[in-house]
Amino acid sequence: MQRLAVVDAAAWWLSEPNGGEELAYALLAASCVAEITTEHVYLALITPFNEPEDEGEAPSL
Repeated sequence: MQRLAVVDAAAWWLSEPNGGEELAYALLAASCVAEITTEHVYLALITPFNEPEDEGEAPSL
């Protein structure tokens, strides 16, 4: 539950107009053991989600 709260807080910082990216990354870096994990989580948060164009279409992986 704590990790989910950290990711949620980082996502909130990313929505802030002033300095959000740096604060979000710093929060993730402080809570991740490995730098590669920080990078993956940060990239997952900033990568736009592609929604299917047709509601009946399955999401692409």
